[in-house]
Amino acid sequence: MASLDNMCKCQPQHAHSIIDDLPSPKWNKKAAARHTCIGIYPFEHGCADYLSTTDTHPKINSIVLADRATTYATHFWAEFFGLLHIAVAFVVSFLLQSYRFLLYSLVNTLIVGLLHTTSDYLVKPFLTVIFNGFLQPPMIFLYNIMCSLRDILEPLAETLAHFIKPLATLGSSLRLIHVNYRNVRRFSKDV
Repeated sequence: MASLDNMCKCQPQHAHSIIDDLPSPKWNKKAAARHTCIGIYPFEHGCADYLSTTDTHPKINSIVLADRATTYATHFWAEFFGLLHIAVAFVVSFLLQSYRFLLYSLVNTLIVGLLHTTSDYLVKPFLTVIFNGFLQPPMIFLYNIMCSLRDILEPLAETLAHFIKPLATLGSSLRLIHVNYRNVRRFSKDV
């Protein structure tokens, strides 16, 4: 904002004042002996009046009136569209709130109620009939058969385990292959 204000306040400059008005750097002789000093020359950004070819411009009233008319027209249309923005915001917020009301109060309640009712009175009884009437009896029958087979074959399995355990111990003591892993480094390369 400050640079825009400076651009608006910029006065026509004379050709000799561009170079003459530059501040000269202040040298501290003691500091200069110790280290290097850098002089900074300020540059006024945004003011381009020094590029003009004439020193003084005639004051034209129509340009001043045009600037004022532009300012007033900008303020008028900004206020007009600000009022339109208020009206549009009122209509848009009405539409959004009515849409929210429809979704939250009607659609959400209706969908949740339909799903809950369908689940309680259709899906759950159907799954109960399928499980209790068709799946559970054969599964219980198979479970009972497998438990009976386990109980019948358990003594036979223990007897076989007593005979096979010594053979397994003997087989595990025999090695058919013996492998040593060593990392051997070669110092010569095959060419």
